[in-house]
Amino acid sequence: MSRRSLAALVLAAALIAACGPAAEPLPPYPTPIPREPIVGAGPPCDIVEWVPLHDIRLMCFEVVLDDVPRPEAAPTLGGMALAADGTLYLLHTAAGEVRALRDADGDGFPEAPPETVASGLALPGVLTAHDGALIVAGPGGITRLDDTNGDGRFETHTLLVDALPYDTGFWPGALAVGPDSRLYVGVGAGCLRCDAGEARPGRLLSFALDGSDEREEATGFYRPGGLAWHPDTGELWLVDGGGPEAPAELNRVVPGGDYGFPACPGDRALSAPDAPECAGTQPPAVLLPVQSAPAAAAFYLADAFALWRGDLLVVLSGSWSLVEPAGYALVALDFADGSPTGALDTVVPSSAPPIQHRSLAGISIAGRGFFPQHPIDLAITPEGWILVATQEGRVFRARPRVNP
Repeated sequence: MSRRSLAALVLAAALIAACGPAAEPLPPYPTPIPREPIVGAGPPCDIVEWVPLHDIRLMCFEVVLDDVPRPEAAPTLGGMALAADGTLYLLHTAAGEVRALRDADGDGFPEAPPETVASGLALPGVLTAHDGALIVAGPGGITRLDDTNGDGRFETHTLLVDALPYDTGFWPGALAVGPDSRLYVGVGAGCLRCDAGEARPGRLLSFALDGSDEREEATGFYRPGGLAWHPDTGELWLVDGGGPEAPAELNRVVPGGDYGFPACPGDRALSAPDAPECAGTQPPAVLLPVQSAPAAAAFYLADAFALWRGDLLVVLSGSWSLVEPAGYALVALDFADGSPTGALDTVVPSSAPPIQHRSLAGISIAGRGFFPQHPIDLAITPEGWILVATQEGRVFRARPRVNP
C-alpha cells in the first residue's frame, strides 16, 4: 500500500470515528487468563485469509459452510442445533427449511453439501434439538418436527403453540428445553424504540413439551436472546439486548422477576438510581455494550480450550444504528463459584498483544472481523470445538491449533 493510500485510510477512519459515539465495551473488562499456546490433534488447519482475526496460538478458525446468497428479505440462517449423533442442523429462515450437515465417518468434520431435511416452514427463527426431534419457533408459533420413518428427514410437523401470546417487535430470540423438561422461549418487546408508558416488555415463557401449560417465567426484557443453565448451580442465565440506547445485559433469571424494560433498562443506565420505576426490578449481573445484541449463549464445559472452561460463551450479533460497530463477536464471560466475575475475553475476532492490538470496533471497520455479517448462534461439539453461524449464511469452527 502506498503512503498516500495509507494516509487516506487513516483519515477516513478518523472521520468515521468523529461522526458518532464510540461503541467500545463498558470499562473495565480485564482479561485475567494468560494466553498460552494450545496444541490439538487432527488434520492441519484449513487456513483461509479472510476469516475473522483470531489468536493463532490458540486455535484454527475455519470455514465449515459458506452459503451466502444474494440479499433476501429475510435472514438466511436463523439458528443451528447439534444433535447427539453429530449432525448439525441449520435453520434457513428465508427458505423455510432445515438443512443437515452430517459427519458420516465420525471424524468431526461434516461432509458437504448440506441436505434439506424439513421444508414448508413459515419464516422459522430459532431452533433446538430434543429427544430425536427438532423444535422450531417463528412469528407463527412453535412447531415440533419428527422423523417418523427413520429416513433422516423430518416429514411430520406438529404445531405445539399456534401463536405466541402477542405480536412483538421481534421474532422469538431464544428456544431451549430446560432441565425441568419444559420448553422455554423468549419473546421480544412490542416495539423497536419504545415509549416507556406504552411499550409491551419482552418476556420469557415456558410450556410443557406438548405446548400446553403456558407460564410466564420473567418479564421486563427488550429482546431476550440465548438461554443457558449453569452446570453446577442449575440457575438459568439469559442474555438480553437491553434497548436501543441502553447497555445489553446478562441476567440471572429469578422466577417472576421484572428486569426493568422499558422504564428501567440496563441497571438504571437511563434512569436515576432511586427512580420509582426501578423499584422492585432485578438488576443485570453483567452489562454489555449498547446494541451489541447478544443472540446466543452456552456454558463451555470441554477441555479443548481449557482457559474458557466454565465460562459462558456469548455471541454478539451486532449493532444496527451506531457509527462505530458494537458487537459482531464471540466472547467469553468469566464465571467463578457459579457467578460472573465481570471479566470478558473476546474470543473472535481477537487481536490481543503481543501480536497486534486493535479495538473491536476498529477490527470491524477494517473488515477483519465478522462485520458486516451478524453472528447469530453457536454450538459446542463433543470434541470441545466451537461452531459459530452468521445470519447471512456462514458457519465457522474454532478448534485447537494443530502443529504442521
